[in-house]
Formats: sequence, structure tokens, C-alpha cells
Amino acid sequence: MGVTYTMTCPQCNADLPDSTAFCPRCGSSIRPATFSYLPAGAPAWPTTVPQMPLYRAAANAETTQEDANLSAGKIVPGPRRSARSILVIIALLILVPLIGAGATLGMLWANGQFSANATKASVHVPLPRQQTPAATSSPTSTSSQLPIPTSFQTISSTSSNTLGIAMKYPGDWVETPTTQPTQYGLVSADFHPQQQLGIDFTIKRIPSKSLSGATIQDVNQANIDSFGSYKNVNNLHSITSPNAQLTVGGAQWTEQDAGFTDNNSLPYHFTVLSVLHNQYYYSFTFYAPNDNYAEAMQKYFQPILNSFQFHS
Repeated sequence: MGVTYTMTCPQCNADLPDSTAFCPRCGSSIRPATFSYLPAGAPAWPTTVPQMPLYRAAANAETTQEDANLSAGKIVPGPRRSARSILVIIALLILVPLIGAGATLGMLWANGQFSANATKASVHVPLPRQQTPAATSSPTSTSSQLPIPTSFQTISSTSSNTLGIAMKYPGDWVETPTTQPTQYGLVSADFHPQQQLGIDFTIKRIPSKSLSGATIQDVNQANIDSFGSYKNVNNLHSITSPNAQLTVGGAQWTEQDAGFTDNNSLPYHFTVLSVLHNQYYYSFTFYAPNDNYAEAMQKYFQPILNSFQFHS
């Protein structure tokens, strides 16, 4: 097949094949200067860079200025806050947590969960009301000696059978016998002098099943907390026991002591003794004015405790 000549050299008019790029006669370039690889009819490739959008131009300008500042070892500070605004921020950071904490403590205080007194017992122990100093009209002077009991009498059969104990108390004292057990099974009996000496002695019994998970310390603390709720008992606080470890009815009892003042600001000593016996918690609670406590312990409280026995 022969060669098809479809082009001529623009310089020497020699006939050339359509695939020739240079004229073999004169060496001239056959491709036009405007040759493009784009398809026929396609618009020409732009020869100038299009203008950048305004937002991009502004961003680039800021970046360029930032780079210039950094390269010069400079840092351009941001707008300064006024001293007043800084103080307001600091105050908010400090006051907001304090206000929140104050509100929380206030709610705890209102609900009785926060107190300056001793820690509340971990279980609720329902206790009967005990004779308080106001009920016995505490003496204004405690300088005189307490009367010596001339005899001791056995507690009533009602108290003895209900509590399951035997006990004696001074013959000139008054007994408040036990009543029917409460819904928790708690029973108690109270004893105090006929004279207004500010002295009282109470025994309580409650089934241990009513106090699931309670300890002897819980029972003691519950007795103190209950006593401290009376309106005539003020400034109740824990104190160290002055007594040796007491054995009552052949068992070791756990003691806890507290101090308080009555409405006449007379200081008192309050003692609670508790033990677990045959699935029952037993508690003795007694008090006397500070100046008479040791004497009352010797003349009244200790003889009562020495006479105490469990029925079984």
C-alpha cells in the first residue's frame, strides 16, 4: 500500500504524510504553535490564574502575617480582658462550689444527717422516753450528800416477768412498771428517787431481730442520741468513762458515757450499758449531776447492778 500524502510543508511546499512532525526536505516543524491535546471543539486551557475568593484571600493574608510575626520571633497578643472581668471569673470559680457545698450541708443539717454531736448510730433503735432532769426537777445545789438507802426492794412482778430479769432498787424510789411491748418488741422500766435529786435509772430490752446488723456500740449510741433529743437535755457530748469495765449479771457489758447540761446549766453525767443476751439487747441508762455522780454510783447505781440477774 502506498503512502498517502495529505499535508504540505508550509516552508518548501513538499508533500508530506499526515503523521510527519518535521519536513524531511527543509526540517521545518509541521505541528502548529497552537497544537492542543484537548478534543476538537473543547475550550482553550486558561493561561491566567483565576482570582481567589475573598474569604480565602483574607485567610491567606492572616496566615501570611502570622507566619511573618512568628518568623520575626514575635507573638501578637490577643485582646486583653479587663481586670474587673478577670476578678468576676475568679469569684465565680470560688463562690459557685462554696454555694453548692453550703446548700448540700444545709439539706443534710435539715434532715438531721449532719451534727456537731457524736456520730449517729448506723441503725434505727426505737427507744422509750426516759425521765429527764426537768421531770425530776434537778437540785440547784449538789453540795450536800445523797441520802443513804435504808433498804432495797425487788422490782414488780410485772417488770420482772416482762423483762425476764430479777433486780432490786432503793426502797424509797419510785418504779414506773413496764407496759405492753411496742411494735418493735421493746419494753422498759424506770426508777428514780422520790426526792428531787436529778437522778434516774432505766432498763430496756429489745429483740435483736428488730435491729438487724446492729452492734453493741450501735445500741449504746442510739440510747445517747435518743436521750439527746429531749428538750431539757442540752449540749450532749461524748466523754471518757470513769468506771472500770463492768460485769453485770455474770456478763461483760459495754459502756458509753456522755455529758450534758439541763435548762439551769447544771452539768450532768449520763451512762449507758448494753449487752446481747438470749437474742435480746439489754440496756441500762442512768444519770446524775456531775458533782453527785460518783456518790450516786456508789450508793444507788452499783448496788442495783450488783443485784441484777437474768431469769435464763
